[in-house]
Parts: sequence; structure tokens; C-alpha cells
Amino acid sequence: MLQRLLLSLLGALLLLASILLWNRHGLGTPCVGNMDRAYTHLSVAMAARGEAYEGAFSHAGFRHPGPALFYYLAGTSAVLTHWMSQEDSFRLAVTLLNCASIGLAVFLLSGLTPHRAYSLLLVPISFVIISPRALFDYWNPHPIPAAVIAYLLALVYLAYGRLRYLPFIVALGSLIAQCHISTPPFLAVTLAYALGACVWRRRMPADQWALPVVVSVALGAVLWLGPLIDFFRYGLDSNILTIARSFLEEHRTSPLSRSFIAVWNIASKKLNLFFGLPPDFAKLLPLAFLAAVIGTTPRRGAFFHVRALILLSWAMTIWALTQSFQPMADYLITYFLGVLTLAATVTVMAITDRAAGLISRMAPIGEEQGRRMLSALALVAVVFSAARHPGLSMVPKRDSCAPSRFADRFVQSLGPDSTALYELSPTTLELRGFSVFFALQMLGRGAQICFDDQWEHYMGRALTCSYRKPRDHFAAAVPVEISLLGKAPPKGHKGGHILKERRTMQIDWVDSDGAPHSFSASTRQ
Repeated sequence: MLQRLLLSLLGALLLLASILLWNRHGLGTPCVGNMDRAYTHLSVAMAARGEAYEGAFSHAGFRHPGPALFYYLAGTSAVLTHWMSQEDSFRLAVTLLNCASIGLAVFLLSGLTPHRAYSLLLVPISFVIISPRALFDYWNPHPIPAAVIAYLLALVYLAYGRLRYLPFIVALGSLIAQCHISTPPFLAVTLAYALGACVWRRRMPADQWALPVVVSVALGAVLWLGPLIDFFRYGLDSNILTIARSFLEEHRTSPLSRSFIAVWNIASKKLNLFFGLPPDFAKLLPLAFLAAVIGTTPRRGAFFHVRALILLSWAMTIWALTQSFQPMADYLITYFLGVLTLAATVTVMAITDRAAGLISRMAPIGEEQGRRMLSALALVAVVFSAARHPGLSMVPKRDSCAPSRFADRFVQSLGPDSTALYELSPTTLELRGFSVFFALQMLGRGAQICFDDQWEHYMGRALTCSYRKPRDHFAAAVPVEISLLGKAPPKGHKGGHILKERRTMQIDWVDSDGAPHSFSASTRQ
């Protein structure tokens, strides 16, 4: 056990060092310059108040299942912001979360094989396939892949009747499910497989299930408290039931063939990072890896379940993408990167085993020493590569603080009073990017805000005026209208990027004396 814990700690620390070294040019950024990340900041602000009940907004017309990530970021940021900006605290917090997930996966994998050094191969493979940029990013789809690896490996233990791992499965599964709506089918099917294997082999001793189940239920209730509160308060209008109704309604879906090709292309692109083959040859890599996974599958043992879960997850990913509410995009099935990482690790373990045997015959060292040497070389290579070839700065070429400064000009003109409630009413969907930056600047100045109920989908129920008014008492209510002046944006224009173009925004409000005010300004001035 001690050796496994040390391997887990070593893997997590080396991955942490590699991610931070690769992303070192992205550290020190004081502002958030992206609309999706800005909405995360807004949701975390609500979590800090204890008022986040839903996940991030989805283009499908509902919000994702839960706010677990927001509460985690709120808690860690409260500590880390003593030493760094809030933006950097979010990045470091999610990096630590991903490293903890991979560290747990290393611990679990090392218990499934007598050659424990192999478990460290998860570190460089995760770094390559999931990518150091994604492991450093707090956008809600990005913490999923690392947690998926640990989740699948924990299911292997459950399949063997190791019920003490059930709380880990509940915690990981809850985080994954709340971050993105695409994951619950995958989680449910793989969990059903593990439970079925456990029952089929009669590996569930009656005297050992009570405590893990009770702990898991209690943990699940805590982690799902936000969505549960939302459900009991709003019933049919709650976010969870909105999701359920959306899936029951007919919507346009993609053909199975297109989904299969899309998943295959993602796999070939990611696996080709190891080999750098021409695109035509890279298309064969998923087939080679699937053949390796299937061809080396034992009839029994832990790795039978590992490989079965990989294949089942691959099939579920194809099905899940056909059910997507949107045009196909990689981020809709981000969890597949975790499945792919585990598949690559199993394959590389088999290759490394052959290589270790070859080295032992050619050099005066044993096979186990050869395995350790190859695993150590892989770890050294990833750390050295991250230090020698860091990624480009995550800060865009334009000034990343420009959206925040632009919004702050409007807030200064408004001069918010902390005793008043500012009722924000953006007049067009094209203003959703500017509005979230405006809201963040208002909250940063201690102002109390709410949005017109039509903006509930983007801002969250806790920031709508119908929610805040009955619960809080303010000296005055100040309606603030936000409008876009000038011509309509071009066809196909994405409103979240409105600050990238020269646009004129305006706010109108009436002060406590009834005097009207107005302020307008143009971007890129």
C-alpha cells in the first residue's frame, strides 16, 4: 500500500510540475478575456454566496446538471487569491484537481498489475492526449477527462466486489456528471457493467456493503444538494426536469455514421501526437489501438474489465454524439479523451513489456529493472519537454484585460451604490458577452445586481430579478438598460465575441431623484 501511495504522489507531483512548466507563459494573467470563462467567474461568485444551484449554461437550452466545479473553485480561490489573481487561482485549482485525479488513477492502476511502475505511464500519456492546456483550463468540459480515468479504474475494483471504492465512484461520477450533460449516459452504462459483474460473480458480501453504501448516499446527497434545492423549490421549472423534458422532446440528431467518423477522427488526431504520421496513415491508428486492446484481452482478471470498459465507453461515445443537440464538436464528448488515455496506456504497457523483455536479453539487467527504466524515461521526457518547449502564452494577442476595462468604464459612469439593487436588462442577445463582463465589474465593486428573467439561462436563476427581489431588501431599485447602437452584427456573427469588433454600447438608468442618465462608448478606442 505504501509503495502504491508513493507512486501516486510521485505521478501527481510530476504531472503538476509538467503542466505548470508548459503553461508558465499563461500564468500572471490578471483578467479573464473569454466569454465562457467570464460566465464561470460569475457562477463561482454565486457559489461563494451559496446561491449556485445549476451548472454552466449550455447552448442546448438548459444549464448543465450541477455546480460542483463552481463550489470547488470558490473554496480553493478563497485561499489562493491571497497570493495570485483570481484568474490564476482558478487555473491552479483545476490543475491541482486534475493532478489529484491522475494521482488516484495511478494508485488504482498500480493495484491491478504486479508491475507497478507501469502505472506511472499514465502521467506522460495524459499529458499528451488530454493536453497540458486543457489540464490547466477551468472551462467546465476540461476537468472531466482526468476524472474519467480514475472513475473507470475504480469501477474495475467495484466489479471485483471492492465496495470501499464506491464513495470514490460517487464523488468522481458526480463531478463528471455535473460538469457536462453528455456524460450521464456514459457514467450510467459503465456503472451498470461494474455492478453487473459484481453481482454475476457474487462478489458482494452481505456484511460489507452497508457502510460503503451509506457513506456513498450521504456523499451523493451533499454533492447534489444544489440541484436538489433547485428541484424542491421550482419543481417542474427546475433545471433537472428541464433537462429531462429536453431529452424527451424530438430534436435534430446526427446520423450514426457521422458520429462514428467524428469519434474516429478525434482518436486518430490525438493518438497521432505520439507518432506524427501523415494524415492518411494516422486514420489507421485507432484501428491499431483497438486491435491491441481486443487482441490482448484476457478471459479473466482485472484487465479484462479494463478493456471491456474501454470498448463499452468507446461505443457509448459514438451513441452520445448522435444524440447531441448541437453540431458536432470535440468538447461535447470531452470525457472520451479520458477513455482514449486509458486505452493508450493499456497498449503502451503491452509494448513496454515487450521492450523490457528485449532490453533484459540485450543488457545485463532484469525485466523488472527494464520496466522501471522505461517508465522513468517516459516521466523524465515529459518533464524535460515541458520545461524545454513550453506552450505559447494563453493570453490572446489583443489585450486580455480590454473587455474588463471597457465594462469598467460603464460601471464608473454608473457609480453603483451598495444599498441599491441594479436591475440589468440587455436589449439583445448579442450583448451577452459584454453583459457578463459588466456584471463581474459591478460585483467587484460590491454592487447588488440582478438580470431580467429572460436572461436566466445565461446568468443562472440566482441572478434573476424574480429570485432576488423577494429575498432581499434594498433602499432602491435602479433599472439599467444595456443596448447596442449602430448596425446589426453580420450574419453568422457570434455575440460572445462582440468586443472584438468596433461596436458602440450604451447604458441608460434613472437615479433615485428621478433624473435620467445615459452613457455610451465604443470598443477599440
